[in-house]
Amino acid sequence: MTFFKENLPNYLTLARILAVPFLVIFYFLESGNKYITCGLFIVACITDLLDGYFSRKWGVTSKFGALMDPIADKLLVVTALALLISTNNTHIIPAIGIMCREIFISGLRDFIAKNSEDMPVTRLSKWKTAAQMTSISILLLIPEYEVQMSFLIKSLFYTGYIMLWAAFLVTVYTGYRYYITAKEKELI
Repeated sequence: MTFFKENLPNYLTLARILAVPFLVIFYFLESGNKYITCGLFIVACITDLLDGYFSRKWGVTSKFGALMDPIADKLLVVTALALLISTNNTHIIPAIGIMCREIFISGLRDFIAKNSEDMPVTRLSKWKTAAQMTSISILLLIPEYEVQMSFLIKSLFYTGYIMLWAAFLVTVYTGYRYYITAKEKELI
């Protein structure tokens, strides 16, 4: 296997991490920021899909990837949610809930990993991440102040908003299930 194939998933994870400060910069720029921010966020989300795809396809895993992939995902999502609530209080409850859960589960995963145990990611958690990333993409593209523009814009905004609440509910549920599973396995 070539060096490129062995390391591509890790490079994609690093790209996702490196995208985060640029999200913040572009979000607060005056002109064209929502398109650049949303586009960059979507590209970063796609790297999440691709690193997993190539890792499975080529059978390459690494300790670095196992550690950094979930951190990159959470860093991306938490930063984007912080950006959304920095300019719009409408999203504060689901955003804070998602952010708290992601940080709590990251700490729990780290604690469990120190005991050499593995807690696999569930299919529902993958759907949770997809719902988070999709809703955030929509809300980055269509700020609340643009909702009055047209029926389509209004529909997209509310779709993103409802998806964010749905992602919040699934996020809380999967966090609860993760905690209960860890308790049942006596990992905590």
